[in-house]
Amino acid sequence: MNLFKHIVFISLISLFLCACMTKTEKRDTTFNVSPSQVTWKDKFVFDDCIALNGNDSIPLSTISKCLIDDNQFIIYDKKSRKIFAYTRDGQFKHQIGREGRAKSEYINIKDITFSHDHSLLYVLDDLGIIIYDALTGVYKERDKIEPLNPTCYWKFQVIGSGHYLLFNPQEDGLGEIIEYNNGDWTDVRKTGFYQLACERFYMNEDNIRVIPSYGDFNICTYEDEHLTPSFMIEFENDKLPAEQKPKNFNEFLKMSGEGKWFNCILSAHETSSWIYANILGPKQTCYWLFGNKENGTVYCSPMPMDDGMQIVDSYKDSFYAVVHPEMVGEDSYIRNFIEEINESSNNLYLISFHIKNEIPKE
Repeated sequence: MNLFKHIVFISLISLFLCACMTKTEKRDTTFNVSPSQVTWKDKFVFDDCIALNGNDSIPLSTISKCLIDDNQFIIYDKKSRKIFAYTRDGQFKHQIGREGRAKSEYINIKDITFSHDHSLLYVLDDLGIIIYDALTGVYKERDKIEPLNPTCYWKFQVIGSGHYLLFNPQEDGLGEIIEYNNGDWTDVRKTGFYQLACERFYMNEDNIRVIPSYGDFNICTYEDEHLTPSFMIEFENDKLPAEQKPKNFNEFLKMSGEGKWFNCILSAHETSSWIYANILGPKQTCYWLFGNKENGTVYCSPMPMDDGMQIVDSYKDSFYAVVHPEMVGEDSYIRNFIEEINESSNNLYLISFHIKNEIPKE
């Protein structure tokens, strides 16, 4: 009888472990990365090039965030501190809100994002969160996110009405990722290390992805107050050692100056087949990483400085990049591509592209 119980117990444990392994394999894709020199023009297939036109009084200069859906592009221009809407063919529609102290106005924009159905635009500023109609730009309401101090938070993602994830990079004892739900809040992730105030959230279909803390490379999915690993990036060499993670600003400056390691993911986006990450690497060099979610193919190489491309979003099966013409080298393949549009070279462009699906070598 004891032997029978032992066998049953071992069988149940085995089934449990197998179930756990299956769940992990389904949820967690690991990319083993050894950076190399990638010729990006051989990996990209360009889908479209759109000149952003019609806003001559306030020319775009520094695009901090771009949101894309079937109807429009919504762009936050950091230099002018304004939010603009453009049609899908690049024509200027209108400005959304304005800077000021009225209830419908914003002060020091930190981040912008859509509601899940893209009907609302949410803006995080120093006074809380402002909500506009995404299509018309009409002001709807303001959420003060009390009792939290909005100045502590730099990035956010909408979960539902009055329900958000917030990123806090400061050393004040609060969690790095906070979940706020109509007046109540809880820590979702604590780190104890100094954080760079870069992107922390993006959407993939209905999934909220959470970019990892400084020194970590596991992109997670938010689910019911928890973060579940979805993608792991494992560097063969030069990953920031755990003991080198900066605990304060002075340590951060010292470590950044040394420039020896891959430090953090600055931003990330996904299509149905590929994930992109912009990674701060050795010598303060930005690296582009593209990983195939289906077969594990991965490309990682320094960001091409001669192409003038800033990858800002993904939508459906394409990635989108802003192109600054004045930053495109004379011999860059990007210059020939944008000149085919026959528009003024002073415009900014949005280029959409996808990655060639090559069969990995055995």
